[in-house]
Amino acid sequence: GGQDLKVRATSGLQDKMLLAREVRVEAIFDAVAPTTSLTSTARWDSTAPNPRADVHAVMGAAILKRIGRMPNAVVVTGSVWRSIIGTHSSGTAGALILDAIKYTRPGRGSAITPDLVAQYLNVDFVFPAISIRNATTDIETTTANAAGLAAAGIDVWDQKEVYAIYVEQNPGPQSLSYMLTFGPDKGTMDQYRDDRVMADIVRITETLAEKTTCSNAIYTLGTVIT
Repeated sequence: GGQDLKVRATSGLQDKMLLAREVRVEAIFDAVAPTTSLTSTARWDSTAPNPRADVHAVMGAAILKRIGRMPNAVVVTGSVWRSIIGTHSSGTAGALILDAIKYTRPGRGSAITPDLVAQYLNVDFVFPAISIRNATTDIETTTANAAGLAAAGIDVWDQKEVYAIYVEQNPGPQSLSYMLTFGPDKGTMDQYRDDRVMADIVRITETLAEKTTCSNAIYTLGTVIT
């Protein structure tokens, strides 16, 4: 019984490749995007915030003046997303969103999904950036300490921020779209038998060239939650 070892090795390598890309993308976002403040002193986990105004009147207006288009996507970091779905005290952003979508789903309660938050914010896409890495140094160990795991997981997107961006769904060489990845962009995987070590080898290779394009198509909302 149990899962095939080759399948597990392949899946694990794919996870590492995707996580490595997530770490690089977060670094690009954090380094390039200009930062602005909330429309008021009210943060999203406190009373009387205004998430729509923060996205459109602040970040959207800034992007519009630069590229002639409003942002069509919002990237929400892990701590902010957890606040949206978990903090529903009266007047908070989570409560405002929940109240706006509560009649859109059948049955008891309403699941707060990225699609519904996108409708509330009046954008095409909301991307919760909730990936977790092992530790800042990503050193793995099999030794557990008294608290459990040897290293506590941390958010890859570890800022209390929200990013508004404009992206084309099918971008071309002259498209306005934030952060394109130029070719070649491919991941290949192969397996072979190495009798010297009496083992089957699973190997994955990723080839890419990542460049930041159209940095005017992104804006950052800093310190969204306490």
